[in-house]
Amino acid sequence: MMNILFRRIAIILLLLIAGTVSQASGTDGPTPVVSVATIKYSNGDYRGNIDDNGLRNGHGKYAWTDGSVYEGDWLADKMHGKGKFTWANGDVYDGEFQDNSRNGKGKYTYAHGDVYDGEFLDDLRSGKGKYTWADGRVYDGDFLADKRHGKGKYTWSDGRVYDGEFQDDLFHGKGKYTGMWKVRRYQGEWINDKINGKGVMSLFGNLIEVKGEWKGGWLTSIVRVRVDTGVLALANRLVHVICSYHYFGFHHVLVLAVWTILWEFLLRDLKGAKSNKEPTDGVGVVHVERDGTDDTDRLVVGLDRDYSHCGICYEAFTTDMERTDHTSRKLLPVMGSCGHYFCRGCIIASQYMVAPNGAMGCPKCNRADRFDPEDLVPNRMLIDLLTRARPLNDFLNRARHIGTAPADEEA
Repeated sequence: MMNILFRRIAIILLLLIAGTVSQASGTDGPTPVVSVATIKYSNGDYRGNIDDNGLRNGHGKYAWTDGSVYEGDWLADKMHGKGKFTWANGDVYDGEFQDNSRNGKGKYTYAHGDVYDGEFLDDLRSGKGKYTWADGRVYDGDFLADKRHGKGKYTWSDGRVYDGEFQDDLFHGKGKYTGMWKVRRYQGEWINDKINGKGVMSLFGNLIEVKGEWKGGWLTSIVRVRVDTGVLALANRLVHVICSYHYFGFHHVLVLAVWTILWEFLLRDLKGAKSNKEPTDGVGVVHVERDGTDDTDRLVVGLDRDYSHCGICYEAFTTDMERTDHTSRKLLPVMGSCGHYFCRGCIIASQYMVAPNGAMGCPKCNRADRFDPEDLVPNRMLIDLLTRARPLNDFLNRARHIGTAPADEEA
């Protein structure tokens, strides 16, 4: 009898516990039943999972009457989760959705060939992403409300590159521009797609470097100009070949004027530029400096110490070819095949890096076979330039601007 009583009590307790669990699980309502169905709407057809309330829930495909198609995840009758949307015009988006909008990461391929792969917010490109144009241009960086905004890198199809800050789809802030074949580079400030503010412009690698301020893409203030000595040596050798070796005539003046105008073109608005005058460290042949007597600037086209003084004894080269005394003759400039100048006496006395054939090396670039002892003749071109540079420089500074010579001194 006792065993039967205990069994009945145990059964009653189990029934009570089961009833309590059933009531607790029923407080949130019945669990939705998901099934597959085909539903026709006024603007299209849906085939996929629905819940017991008839709402699209799960995975399904919706085809609009205009030809657009969405296939992917649904939640509470909305596109939500991962899916692929194909528009009637051929555009395709494959990525994440939230509440019927593109939200999260995805890839949008336009019918005309452009591709965006990155983050979206409320159907707009926002966040990190990469946009590739059909013509080969590429932008990789930050987006905000469908525009390039923040930091990024823009590459043209011809190889030019801008790497820096953007604002409202424009180059704006600090950035670095590299031209085709790296011929021209600029690093500094930008405003509305134009060079604007402080920066450094480099030409032909680092052979020419201009530090200054720009406005609207034009150079307005020069702080420093640096020119590689190798460029100057090559240019001087070319001028030497073009011009007559024996005298300094009109064509010499013409070549020197073209040389000066070329520098003005490379530095763009050099004529009206203001300078803070920093030392050129002996590497530049053209620079702007304060006159010293007033607030105007002058363009200096004279040769610097690398071309007017010996690099060994630091004595000024003599330009008097008529004098025959030993002291004057040894200070006449001679040029090695490397383009560096020294006085004749120092090269003979130095006996630097003498080769078996008697040729001497250059004390400046440490290259052998640069001075032939049988051909240490004075460099007439440099002597002529040294003789003519000061009058020509004074003439240009009186004119104030290249090409605006005083009326009483016109050729």
